[in-house]
Amino acid sequence: PAFEKMTGFTKAEVIGQTPRIVKSGAHGAEFYADMWRTIRGGRVFRAVFVNRRKNGEIYYEEKAIAPVRDRFGKITHHVATARDVTERVCAEEHIEYLANYDSLTGLPNRDLFMDRLQCALIRGVTTGKTVALLRLDLDDFRAMNEMFGHAAGDALLKAVAFRLRNCVRRNDTVARLGDDEFAVVLGEVDGEGYLESALEKVLSAFRQ
Repeated sequence: PAFEKMTGFTKAEVIGQTPRIVKSGAHGAEFYADMWRTIRGGRVFRAVFVNRRKNGEIYYEEKAIAPVRDRFGKITHHVATARDVTERVCAEEHIEYLANYDSLTGLPNRDLFMDRLQCALIRGVTTGKTVALLRLDLDDFRAMNEMFGHAAGDALLKAVAFRLRNCVRRNDTVARLGDDEFAVVLGEVDGEGYLESALEKVLSAFRQ
């Protein structure tokens, strides 16, 4: 009954099936290879599995798989005990998100930005490529807030975030550092020509 409640599958649907019936595809081959190495070696395997309910919904299952031996010490079966920890995992992910992202725009915040900048600089040293840092703010943003209200100001900040993201490559970083202050890290810049082109793309997006 607990399995039926957790997965949405009925008893009749799962008898004779393997645990693959709830497999989500989220784990790579190495995850399962490590699992089999552990339990075939006679040890207990513990992990949080990302599985899929019958209705297609993803859930997180904290599971322990233990080998069962016969009287000669040979492994004959494996017994898994599990519990649904979806709420806990989602809460942890939300806390991590709040710690690293700006809640209004969804951009990386100052802490995550500094981490991304450090990584870009390290890659730059390794590859010999230039890293460019752009700092931007919005002219008269405070006056606009006072004139049109904070809802309009928030809408503008969201629009700025959206346009900046569309101006750069996927592996570049756009962040909101606070208030109307934004920053962009362009990694692996190929010469001043590319940088000028990127800057013009940003300016052109905001001229609209």
